[in-house]
Amino acid sequence: MLHQTKFQSFAETTSPTQGPPRVAALRAELKRRGFDGFIVPRADEYQGEYVPPRADRLAYLTGFTGSAGAAVVLTDKAAIFTDGRYTVQTAEQVDPAVFQYCSLVDEPPPDWLEKHLPSGAKLAYDPWMHTAAGVEALQAAVKKAGGTLVAVADNPLDATWDDQPAPPLGAVTTQPLEYAGEASEQKRDRIAKTLRDGKTDAAMLTLPESIAWLLNIRGSDVPHTPFPHAFAALNNDGHVDLFIDRRKFTPGIDAWLGNRVTVRAQEELGAHLKAQTGKRIQIEPATASAWLFDQLKAGGAEIVRAADPVLLPKACKNATELNGTRRAHERDGACV
Repeated sequence: MLHQTKFQSFAETTSPTQGPPRVAALRAELKRRGFDGFIVPRADEYQGEYVPPRADRLAYLTGFTGSAGAAVVLTDKAAIFTDGRYTVQTAEQVDPAVFQYCSLVDEPPPDWLEKHLPSGAKLAYDPWMHTAAGVEALQAAVKKAGGTLVAVADNPLDATWDDQPAPPLGAVTTQPLEYAGEASEQKRDRIAKTLRDGKTDAAMLTLPESIAWLLNIRGSDVPHTPFPHAFAALNNDGHVDLFIDRRKFTPGIDAWLGNRVTVRAQEELGAHLKAQTGKRIQIEPATASAWLFDQLKAGGAEIVRAADPVLLPKACKNATELNGTRRAHERDGACV
């Protein structure tokens, strides 16, 4: 069965007038939980630039629909952070009576928090929505301000979002060899060798584009981006544990993946990470969510902070991929 995903633009459903009641509702929820503030990045669990409607929390809270930004809501003040591309858009979409406009580049959230977070305050964050490196920067700033940074088990903003869209179920399809130019098993064996050479047991893959390339699959969980939302562990023997919602699979995907790919529910990811006791697990702190690091630490794994091992092989295009790129440019040029 082919699962269709419906995307709705927040530009059609948000406005500056929605800011005050939504911020008030979030503050009430934070007070109920004993927190003095919360950080809302424009991010999802996969840390991609583009997010599905369910994860567009920044747009829901502030009205801002740009592709990069963040917001901080404290008990008595709030700020939105955008870059120079969005100066006019921020003024049009975000209520200045509710949010102070700040530069994401010149005064990012850690710098602002260092100045404005009250001493003794408890600042909450969702560890799924921040990278490990990002949390470390926040931790340093909050400590300087005399506050405490606290990870939450569930997102307090979601508790106030009554009509939050469901998680996407975009169809997962195959990327045939005539377009990929290299079989998935060959890719896996090639990269697994680099893990063995580095005496690493496995690498956690958190970027959906890396997983799509490695397994020669494509998805449709996010508008105009052909990758499926998933996590994967590439073991040093070439075996892959793929954490994904099976409802996305189109007929034949299991056979395409083969018996060296074990498909698991995403709900099993935490237990899998905690079971890596004593193993050397490679993971990228700049792109992987802090939640994943927390689970690995809780299980006693030895964390190897290093780049996603798929990034460089994926960037080195084979002849088939290069030809596909040229053909795409020809079609694009003809349209222009």
